[in-house]
Amino acid sequence: MLVSLNVAASDYAMFDFLILRFSLSDREGKFNEDLAKLFVDSVGIQNLVRVSRNLYTIIGANSGIIANDYHEHSLGEYFGKDGNLLGYNPPNVPHALSGLFWANFFGPEYVEALGRDRLISAPCHKIEELSDGGIIVFLSESPLDASGKDYKVRKRELYDYLGEDAFTGRLMPKFRTGQGRKNRDARPLTQTGGVRDDIFQ
Repeated sequence: MLVSLNVAASDYAMFDFLILRFSLSDREGKFNEDLAKLFVDSVGIQNLVRVSRNLYTIIGANSGIIANDYHEHSLGEYFGKDGNLLGYNPPNVPHALSGLFWANFFGPEYVEALGRDRLISAPCHKIEELSDGGIIVFLSESPLDASGKDYKVRKRELYDYLGEDAFTGRLMPKFRTGQGRKNRDARPLTQTGGVRDDIFQ
């Protein structure tokens, strides 16, 4: 099983978002039921969410996702008849949401832009409010549900409910900066020569 964590930064506003993906594919690239069972039995869905929630809090992410990368893809990815990825042509807008996935972390700025009441009322499996004012929107009970027809219908309903503007960049939040948060003029470690980035200073 391959698990990857991406923490992204841009414009020296470090840690804009996080992506936690897990692959349950075999060497031929096909979904592996044994790996899926091993994942659920050894890691557990609640532990996956707990770790992700902690990472979100530690890095102060604007947004984040938990995705089953065998069945869930970012907007703009396109595939051949054999299922192999041919290319990627996303909306050319920095900071636009890359799609909807099993768990969708909306930081306070996205909650404000999309509307708290609207997000809390979203058509989904479950909503969880976060201590910083963010919200997690879960599409189903488990990321292993991503192959199901109902899951795809629910994802489409949520996308239509939120509207495509959040994914095309027409609706962009005001990102948090300053007050001990993300400083736009913070320098990365390679420039400071220090032991940590000066973003939090």
